[in-house]
Amino acid sequence: MGGGNFGGFKNTKGSLKLEHLLDELRQSGVKFTEKEVIMITKTKKNELVWLEKGNKRKGLEHIFLRHEKDLERKFGVKKQEIPNFVKDVFTNGIETRSVFKNGGYQKEYLYKGKYIVISGIGANGFIVSIYPK
Repeated sequence: MGGGNFGGFKNTKGSLKLEHLLDELRQSGVKFTEKEVIMITKTKKNELVWLEKGNKRKGLEHIFLRHEKDLERKFGVKKQEIPNFVKDVFTNGIETRSVFKNGGYQKEYLYKGKYIVISGIGANGFIVSIYPK
């Protein structure tokens, strides 16, 4: 699999794993599993955030299990589009609220002028979850 591809996610717009951002993550000293990274990007506030494959409690697998249907119903996002969608929310959405709680951030984003998306992000930038409000 090449950069930006995870399983069936071959039709991605742009790279989901830019090498210079992976380098920045490596140099940050935070714990992460590089081979599990699906997507990495920077927010408009220049915060580094990344999504790993994860498990039933966190990351992409958690989003599939808990929020896939919600994302499709509210945003029209299909399962294979979720990594691109997550990247787009962080790079093009407008952060409207950020609260630090339980070792991470709960952030709300105004996305495409009509939707608020709430995300769970670890203090280190790891994306735990993303779901519509």
